[in-house]
Amino acid sequence: MSVIPQEIPDFGSSLLAPRQNPEFSPGSGFTTEDYFVWTRLDGRTSLREVILMVGLGIEKSIGILRKLRRSGAVLMPGEKPGSASRAAAAPVPSATEKSAPVAAERDTEDLEPVDLGALTPDEERTLAEDVALEEREKRRIIQLMRLVAGGDSFAVLGVPRTADTRDLRRAYYRLSKEFHPDRHYKQDLGSFGPLLSVIFRTATEAFQELSDEEGRAAHLAALAAGPDGSRGARATGQGADGSGQMPASRTTGQQLTARSAQAAELFARGCEREIGGDAAGALRLFREAIRSDAQPRYLRRAAKCALGFGQLAEAQAYAEKAVSLRSDDASYARLMADVLRAGDRLEEAEQTLERALELPSTSDALARELQGDLTAVRAARSSRAQGPCAPPNSVNPNADTGEGTPDE
Repeated sequence: MSVIPQEIPDFGSSLLAPRQNPEFSPGSGFTTEDYFVWTRLDGRTSLREVILMVGLGIEKSIGILRKLRRSGAVLMPGEKPGSASRAAAAPVPSATEKSAPVAAERDTEDLEPVDLGALTPDEERTLAEDVALEEREKRRIIQLMRLVAGGDSFAVLGVPRTADTRDLRRAYYRLSKEFHPDRHYKQDLGSFGPLLSVIFRTATEAFQELSDEEGRAAHLAALAAGPDGSRGARATGQGADGSGQMPASRTTGQQLTARSAQAAELFARGCEREIGGDAAGALRLFREAIRSDAQPRYLRRAAKCALGFGQLAEAQAYAEKAVSLRSDDASYARLMADVLRAGDRLEEAEQTLERALELPSTSDALARELQGDLTAVRAARSSRAQGPCAPPNSVNPNADTGEGTPDE
């Protein structure tokens, strides 16, 4: 298997980000590799990124992930620890599997026309393209892109703000079946092809965000902030008159979304290049992705790649930017400490690791890794203080501890 599949058995979409089950206790059948993969599951890193991160090969990584899922070690978005054993016995349906209630709902909706109201010039040009899509399908894609540009996860999934986990899951499966990129495999979709990928990815992220209590609360707060907030009231997908028409800024939102989709594609290609041993090619693609959309996880991976390629100044620039965006995430502080260690700035690395250990978001698994790094840094500082007579087994501050970080 040379390509990571869109759907992973026992999980569903490879874009979903599962997390560790805190009630799970590894037994005698839990190997070192199982544990390593398990510790990468943090609820933010997608399955695709975990597979790219661990470096065990696609087929082997998927096998380990499925083993973890079946053993109850993994929680999907919206699942609570007590439901892990039931979830393992009844795997998450894939986006392409049929569900009688949902299929019936889609059949009914397919009979309804899609009224888009007034179209922008860009929408008119896109709608006029001669592609392998029915008129209603093209209109549905434009309709969803308007909601995507609005930034309201509830609107994207088509659920009320009181929706429970079951409602979210049903809505996500319905959308993922309708907008899964593989549904039109090898067909000429023109401009609609990238839009399908954007809608599918956004729906997955919306499902994950709203299935998490903290993520849902943060999203509701952002929506309530109004036009001066990060999203605002206009993000509901409706105009002031409730007509469903987006404001004039919608076109700009669509352009930004298109750039995000392009950046995601560049980042994925960069990861594949890096795994294939082409660090220089990977770094070029990471740079392009960051220019389009400087997401923290892109910056993290680029920093690690630059560090491995000997580009210390570039690695530091990416790490500093990532930390500024995710100052509450200890794994990004750990990345910064890695860069500082590589530059022999051991005192700063030690201080960075100490601050990371104090962050409330630090998990037990990450705390153990941070503590191991801190011990290594302190040993290296002690060795350096002893001068040339230091014992031969002194810790090398640049040594690879064998542990990775999420999103790397």
